[in-house]
Amino acid sequence: MATSSVTNTTATTATTSKATIANNKLADDFDQFLTLLTTQLKNQDPTNPLDTNEFTNQLVLFTQTEQLVQSNSNLESLISLSEGQQVANAASYIGKVVDANGDTIQMTDGSASYHYRLPENAEKVTVNIIDESGKVVRSEAGETTAGVHNYEWDGKDSEGKLLDDGQYRMSVTALDAKGKTIAVTTSITGTVDSVGITNGNVVLNVNGVEIPLSEVTGIRDASAATSEADATLKALQQLYNSGLIDQSTLLAAQEAAAA
Repeated sequence: MATSSVTNTTATTATTSKATIANNKLADDFDQFLTLLTTQLKNQDPTNPLDTNEFTNQLVLFTQTEQLVQSNSNLESLISLSEGQQVANAASYIGKVVDANGDTIQMTDGSASYHYRLPENAEKVTVNIIDESGKVVRSEAGETTAGVHNYEWDGKDSEGKLLDDGQYRMSVTALDAKGKTIAVTTSITGTVDSVGITNGNVVLNVNGVEIPLSEVTGIRDASAATSEADATLKALQQLYNSGLIDQSTLLAAQEAAAA
């Protein structure tokens, strides 16, 4: 069973450390300035005293710099709190099954779930599964009717050999009757193991793959996800194949079912 967790990545820590470093550097410089000023005052020529305007201006400059660094530090703290709140809100996704825009998912124990959407009927559809080295390990014909199609990969290559667990990408090529390419959109399905922040954005760890929260198109409980989604999509496709609904109705209904 995968361990669920909420993770705040190094982006926030790195940002905060910049403010800390700046504060420490400013403090060191100010200490050196005071030491130098004290030495100069002790050793000044009584008949030719130091110009107080010069070190007064330096003191003012240090004060202004300190205020600027402190303002930046306060702003970074607010950003950190905001990111933490976003992660806390996203924690409710842990353990849920999500659908998300994308083409890469972790294949585990001979199982990986992909989807692709055809905006119109195609003459030919080819589904390729590609490993992390870029090699096509599985290639076969796909469904050609307009709509959303599930592609449940069994983890085997084109020769029937079960491949090692890992991240695999699905690539779908669709051609119309004139041989022109049809634009295909792909999505993946998986269980959220953890959530975190990467480069200031909330991400979900779905079966070992980081997916931005903004790319999620659907979420549901794991127990009911597979049976309900599959039954709905199959029923819609059958209605379309039987001529009971048109293509636009099919696409709209499938998108609503996936939401």
